[in-house]
Amino acid sequence: MKIFRKKSKFVILVSVATCWMLTSSPSLPAHAVVPQDSTFFSTSSNESSDTVNTASQGDLWASCWGDDGHLYAANGDGKGFTLGSTSPNSIPPAPPNPDIAVNRISGSIGSLSGATLASNNAVGQIWNTSGTYNRKPTGMVCVNGEIYLAVQDLNLDFNDAPNATIAKSTDHGSTWTWNTTAPMFNNHTFTTIMFLDYGQNSAWNTFDNYVYAYGLDRGKYMSIEI
Repeated sequence: MKIFRKKSKFVILVSVATCWMLTSSPSLPAHAVVPQDSTFFSTSSNESSDTVNTASQGDLWASCWGDDGHLYAANGDGKGFTLGSTSPNSIPPAPPNPDIAVNRISGSIGSLSGATLASNNAVGQIWNTSGTYNRKPTGMVCVNGEIYLAVQDLNLDFNDAPNATIAKSTDHGSTWTWNTTAPMFNNHTFTTIMFLDYGQNSAWNTFDNYVYAYGLDRGKYMSIEI
């Protein structure tokens, strides 16, 4: 466990792992009526909130509410909000798509807009250089106006996440710094990191001076060893 104080722009990190197992299905009571087989099939979905489509590309979208009122989000496998890039020097770069990008989202429901601020090597590095790994954003939080982003190495087959680190931005996502000499976490331990978010700029945390992060061992899709 590593403990850092929020006032010093750090976090407390606690490794957790939870497993759920369904042992058996409940049996039907003796008087239950089993309906006849049918070839008709339908589904219904009622969402708890509106779905808003935006001109963006990517997955994951780890996000935080910045002190400036904007929403910041990091996506994997896509260009983020800057979709029309054709120049090699554009942000994000032309195809192949970035494996990670950081975006600023502005506006309100019905009039949202976004801009991609940084991508690829400007956000983090791939620690495993075998050629079969890429970067994935797993958590983001804003504390005292500074944004922290957790980035992991994830194998292209999704079955291995050996390393992770936390990058920091002091200019609302435009530039990022991290320890480039070694990952913050390795050996498949605490390599999928998610932050406990306390609202805009972590302002809702009124009871202590810490920011909390939860980590899973090994890969996103692998079984957890306890």
